[in-house]
Amino acid sequence: MDPLLWDGQASSIDFSLKTSPVDPGSAIDRESLTYQVRLERLGNSSAFRVDRERLANYHRVEAGEKEEPFKLIERDGLRARVFAEEEHGLVAPEESLSEEETLLSMSAGPFAANKHIPPF
Repeated sequence: MDPLLWDGQASSIDFSLKTSPVDPGSAIDRESLTYQVRLERLGNSSAFRVDRERLANYHRVEAGEKEEPFKLIERDGLRARVFAEEEHGLVAPEESLSEEETLLSMSAGPFAANKHIPPF
C-alpha cells in the first residue's frame, strides 16, 4: 500500500473497471460487468483491508429501467454476499473471509455455482 499512497495524503484507493462480455458475440452494452473495489489503508502502515467490493451488470440502471444493478458479488467490510443467477443472495460467513483478499479472488470455491463468476 505504501508505494501506491506514497505521500500519505489518501487513506484509501478506489478503482472501477468495466469488462468485455465473457461469451464471444455477446452484446457489449448488455453483458459487460463492472468491478469496483475500495482498499483502505490501516493506520500509517503498508497494511490494508478490502473495504468495499462489487461485481455487477449496470445495463438496466444505465437504460433507466432499474435503480439497482444485477449484482454478482457485493462486500462491505466482512459482510459479503454472492448472488445466484436468480438474484438470491448467499451470505458468506465472516470467519471465512480475509480482510486482505477480495471476494472475487475467493469466488472459485463455494460460490462457483453462478456461471458468470468463474470465467471472470
